[in-house]
This record gives sequence, structure tokens and C-alpha cells, in this order.
Amino acid sequence: MRARATSYQVGPRKRPCQRRSEITVAAIVEAAACILETHGFAGYTTNAVARRAGVSIGALYQYFPSKHAITQQLIERELQTLLLDVTPIEIEPLGRARLNRLVGVLIRHQLRRPVLARLLDVEADRLSDSVEITRLRTRLAEIFAGCMVNACADTQASSYLQAGDPLTLVMRALGDARQPEVHALDVEAVGRRISRTMFGYPTGGAR
Repeated sequence: MRARATSYQVGPRKRPCQRRSEITVAAIVEAAACILETHGFAGYTTNAVARRAGVSIGALYQYFPSKHAITQQLIERELQTLLLDVTPIEIEPLGRARLNRLVGVLIRHQLRRPVLARLLDVEADRLSDSVEITRLRTRLAEIFAGCMVNACADTQASSYLQAGDPLTLVMRALGDARQPEVHALDVEAVGRRISRTMFGYPTGGAR
């Protein structure tokens, strides 16, 4: 998810410091996710988010100056969830099995809420990079690059990694796999397709 600078105010107005405020912020962010999934950008407003979260618009604005700030928080949440899932892979045995496992986790993450994943990729292009998003994406890319270099021939991996952010390239390779009609049971097939199109050799599917 690459971002371009905009004039939107996307930083949070304040961070929650108590459990009750943390619950409120979490409810707002999840409400935003649900509205994006069910109504898309057309129905995505701060008023709609506040209603869905069960909070007043004033309470929402205590934490978020705009819907774009909510979106940024949502993107951060999804990246943090993905990072928690992929970090343990670093300690697994080296080789193609580790790469297959990582690709499988990436695919499952995207197919868990495919509509949301697709819309967040679109929306991220309208937002400025945040320090946290940059940090999370860099860490994910490092994990993926490490698995890629270990599993591929040196020249093949080097050529691939020079093409750009490997995590972004794999996400793009998912293509139609994030359409709402695609079921999570297609993970293995999607993994084989990514292996063919991105890595240039069969890895036996995502395990």
C-alpha cells in the first residue's frame, strides 16, 4: 500500500489512554471497516461511522479529525494484525517451506476480508504515509525478503527484490483472488498462481 502526500489531516487528534477510550476507538475503527465493506466509499462518512459505532459525532471527533484519519488507523490495524501472523515464520526452518508458509499467511489475510483489503489499497493511495505505516510495511517487507532470498537462487532472488517492494508485488499478484466471491479454500490455488507469476518456479502451493 503506497501512499502519496495529500492535504488531508490524517493524524489522530489524540491517543486513547484509558481502557474505555481504547474500546471507543476500536469500535470506531471497526465501524469504519464494516461501512467500507457494505457501502463502499459512497457511504463512508464520519456520521455513518459514528452511528455504526454507537458513539456521538463529537466523541468521534475527539479522536479523529476526519474520516481519512480513521482510514489510516484502520490500515495500521490491518498491518499490525498481519505482522503478528507472519513474525513467527522467521523462526521456522529455512527454505521453500518457510516461503510457502509466508505466502499462505499473506493470502489468508487478504481473503479474510477481501472487500476491505481491496478498498484499503485504493484508499491508501490518497493518504500521506504515517510513520507507523512505514515502520510496519518495512518490517513486513524485511521478513518477506529474508524468506525469498533463502528460498531462491541468489541471482533470481536479487533480480526479483530489485523490482520493488516484494510485499507490494505479491499483494498485486493476488489480483482477482480478493474478489468477494473467492472463498478461503482457494488459498492453495492462489499460492500456486503466485509462485508461477512472481517467483518463476513451482513451490507446491501455500502450506
